[in-house]
Amino acid sequence: MNALETFIAERIKSKGAMPVDEFIATALGHEHYGYYIKQDPFGKDGDFTTAPEISQLFGEMIANYIAQSWFAYGTPNNFEIYELGPGRGTLMDDVLRTLKTIAEPLYKNLKVYLIDMSPTLIAKQQDKLRPHSNVKWVNRLPDTVKNPFCVIGNEFFDALPVKQFEKIDGQWHERTVILEDDQFAFSSKPSLTPPIPNEFAHNLFYEHNEFAESTIKKIADYKKNAPGGALFIDYGYLTHTGLKDTLQALKNHDYQSPLLNVGEQDITTHVNFSRLLDLMKHYKLDGNCVFQRDFLRTMGIIERAQQLVNKAPDKQDEINISLHRLLGDEEMGQLFKVLMIG
Repeated sequence: MNALETFIAERIKSKGAMPVDEFIATALGHEHYGYYIKQDPFGKDGDFTTAPEISQLFGEMIANYIAQSWFAYGTPNNFEIYELGPGRGTLMDDVLRTLKTIAEPLYKNLKVYLIDMSPTLIAKQQDKLRPHSNVKWVNRLPDTVKNPFCVIGNEFFDALPVKQFEKIDGQWHERTVILEDDQFAFSSKPSLTPPIPNEFAHNLFYEHNEFAESTIKKIADYKKNAPGGALFIDYGYLTHTGLKDTLQALKNHDYQSPLLNVGEQDITTHVNFSRLLDLMKHYKLDGNCVFQRDFLRTMGIIERAQQLVNKAPDKQDEINISLHRLLGDEEMGQLFKVLMIG
């Protein structure tokens, strides 16, 4: 066992079975050994590649959306962007670069707040975003806002700890991690008050993402004080039926067991966008959830790609390959969804 696995094993020995959400939180965020704390997981040399690392086009389309929102709010003098889990800072760098070109008055008066727990990634973000003087780093989303705002999260919700519940003989059980012959294994224990919404109670499996749900409520609270919205891009599903276990791990771009090499690989779950849409309806929030393919097309990615090709014909193949990865139905086009809150 590595140091983090030993830590978790001792925790299980002393306190008993560890709920899945605690296991995920420890694996990813332990202050010394957590996966996101100690390394840069992105890119070809990492464990996975996100859309901003594939092409500048992605961030430029996010900037188009933000600029449109700013115009819709009446071009206010003060505007705030909050990004959850900014990665290497690539997305925000592309967003700010584009806003400086297409909406310079917005860029000049903009305040940007980045929220991350990884010292390694924060250092890379600070280096990447050094040309932009309007960026600050904070520990969490604020309790309230006073100015028009936009909250952004690209592949953020999928990396949050979730509680898992499975129905056994008609009774909901919470999934846990135990030790069997000094190896981690899944188990379960009866749950007397599982947080299963009525709309999903007919399923045999349910994943509860508490932070994602609380973020939707927080945005609703923000909108009581100022105009604003959010944009969350992630892989996930749009259904109330047939829910199943989506817990997975990635190492060197290959799927692995989440119970192995703890702290050395990414652990994620698919985002339940249907639940988030239900919450938006409950809080009377306007918005929609669409395929990434359709969102990017609507924002003008095809036209922008052609502009780049016209400027650099020798990069046409590279641009087209990146475009296919972002839009292709067998790539990110349908698996990834874009949740827009207006």
